[in-house]
Amino acid sequence: LDVVINGTPAAGDVFYVNAQKGAAQQFAVALSDTDKIAAASTAAGIPGNNTNALNLVAIHTNRHVDLGNVTLNDYHTITIGDVGSATQESTQALHSKQLEVDQLTALRESVSGVSLDEELTNLLSFQRSFEASARMITVADELMQTMLAMGR
Repeated sequence: LDVVINGTPAAGDVFYVNAQKGAAQQFAVALSDTDKIAAASTAAGIPGNNTNALNLVAIHTNRHVDLGNVTLNDYHTITIGDVGSATQESTQALHSKQLEVDQLTALRESVSGVSLDEELTNLLSFQRSFEASARMITVADELMQTMLAMGR
């Protein structure tokens, strides 16, 4: 990332930064002089004064009342465990509900489902009835035509 400013910065200047894939991989520590690391707690930077560094380590190792009187590492471990347990419970509940849905679907199909064999049998029966009715009407029509022809 290069920033070039032409002229004097003024109120209202706008800077646009676009994300670049893999940019974090290019970060590196550029300190070659350990005296420039802000480990000392005073501006004087007395040699050997590592109070800030020790305070940073203490954040990780000391117990924190706000976190339930546990260390940061313990809190992280507990949180990951809680998330894992909640995930497992949710997965088991989902599986259980899916089994219920499957059982209810099977029950519904057994009560109101359509049997293709039964429907085909009914269809063939209705077709035979229609054919018989059509034949009867044809016979009645032929009989009527014959009777009318006899009367002429």
